[in-house]
Amino acid sequence: MLNLKNKKRGDIMKTRLVLLFIMAFVVSSCAAVPKVHKTACDPGPKGNPREIPVPIVFTPNEITRPDKNAIDCARPGDVIRYMLNGPPDISVSVDSDDEAAPWLKGNGKIFPREREGWFYVLVPVGAEEGDFKYEITAGSVVLDPVVRVRHAY
Repeated sequence: MLNLKNKKRGDIMKTRLVLLFIMAFVVSSCAAVPKVHKTACDPGPKGNPREIPVPIVFTPNEITRPDKNAIDCARPGDVIRYMLNGPPDISVSVDSDDEAAPWLKGNGKIFPREREGWFYVLVPVGAEEGDFKYEITAGSVVLDPVVRVRHAY
């Protein structure tokens, strides 16, 4: 009878020990997972290149963006779509302030019968990573935002 009780205790201890090892493995594997750092460019890119909309509102006295603090995030192969809102026949241009981003330029205008005009800038596949400053000019008014290019974020 005594051996039977000791055998049951031994089985219980073995079961507890196996469960303890399983839990230790699960906890240690969770600690080894790399942490994802949040940036202004989250969520990160997945899949095919995408179109990044950049809304621009022009009034005769200023150029504004609906979200003035936004950082436009792109990756090589993406297309930046500048959407122009304002009075017709105003030419709007984008020009890079950075020698490392000569690709960051383009222009367009709003036509008389349209409410909105647009133009596109392609981020080349070989574009360097970095934050690139550029100017948006409409008439005599200038806005100087930044586009952030990352290969992965």
